[in-house]
Amino acid sequence: MGIQDKINSDNDEKALQQFKQTITRDKGRYQVCWPWKDSKNKLSDNFGLCLGRLKSLIRRLQMKPQLLSRYNQTIEEQLNSNIIEKVSSEMNEVGIIHYLPHHEVITPNKTTTNLEDSL
Repeated sequence: MGIQDKINSDNDEKALQQFKQTITRDKGRYQVCWPWKDSKNKLSDNFGLCLGRLKSLIRRLQMKPQLLSRYNQTIEEQLNSNIIEKVSSEMNEVGIIHYLPHHEVITPNKTTTNLEDSL
């Protein structure tokens, strides 16, 4: 009974060690490498899935031009802030690539940011 220290597993220790070894600071932001599992080379190519979801998102947003414009502005801001990056054909030769599909999240009751993208 009472407060006990959390027991770290081997995986937790490995992840923490990798974070410590790979942490860097770039333009005021900290960056670390994700703790990939040994099966990282078996990660499937999800480009087609993400492209399909992007096309569906664009079709849906085209029905609401004002929303499409705001969503595009959000993406541009993230590009300019280096939160996201454009994909180039040369990236296939760099290493592991896995795409993150995204979609809009609309919260009409919110007075500040009622449109966000979700990765």
